[in-house]
Amino acid sequence: MRIPILALKLFGVIMFVSLFILFIGYQMGHRWGLLTGLAVAIGWIFLLWKSDEAVWLDFFQPAKRLRGQDSWGLLTKVEILSRRLHMHPPELYLVSSRSSFLLSLSLGMSREVLLISRPVLDHFTDEEIEALIAAELSSLWLRRRFRYRWFQWVARSVVKATESIDALIPLNGRAMIFTRFSLPVSKLVLKLSFWNRFESERDQMTLSLVHERRAFASALWKLMSLSQVHPLKIPPGSEHLFLVNPSRREIEGQILRFHSPLNTRMRRILGAESV
Repeated sequence: MRIPILALKLFGVIMFVSLFILFIGYQMGHRWGLLTGLAVAIGWIFLLWKSDEAVWLDFFQPAKRLRGQDSWGLLTKVEILSRRLHMHPPELYLVSSRSSFLLSLSLGMSREVLLISRPVLDHFTDEEIEALIAAELSSLWLRRRFRYRWFQWVARSVVKATESIDALIPLNGRAMIFTRFSLPVSKLVLKLSFWNRFESERDQMTLSLVHERRAFASALWKLMSLSQVHPLKIPPGSEHLFLVNPSRREIEGQILRFHSPLNTRMRRILGAESV
């Protein structure tokens, strides 16, 4: 029942904000202000529509969807863990990449996808893979909540707007100047919202699904270590969706980062145990 309720909440807020934009436009310029407000509202709604995570699925091609039986037992793990969260299992894709990563995507209101890169199957134990899958399913479950989905939409629309501007300027080339300037704004929107607590909530839910805390801690440690060997190029504005930063080494004390220092996270996961 979460998906229809989420859709109604999102639709309600979008309509309220759009009407507010029209009201402000009318108060500022009557007929022309109303027309300007209408154009702004339509443009903003279009940006929200284009800000769906579906575009990120194309970014990680080639990817092969797993169906039926697989030799790694991934589909079985996904089905069992999804049942424990009372959610429909997401589609599972195997990505050909040198980097080690997992990523869950919400495509629209009813389709969900889990991406797993091939190196994960080579470098991680069965228990570690199960823990990582549990973490990504927890991420999907949490992102069904209005507070997370809405602010992610707003942050993503900021990046999408500047990506569109960069695409219209031939001199920009691959520099993506406006997009680079918009990324801190997008991160700030998320940091000032409930996303500041997302990592801890996801970790807590993951620990409720797995039997071995050390397997989860070890998997995160490996992900971070392997990301330094083969960094992953990620779509602008998607850093917060990953379990660890897959693209670069994070600077200690960085204000706008989304991932806690790994030693802090290990202590939170393992409790009193030594890392």
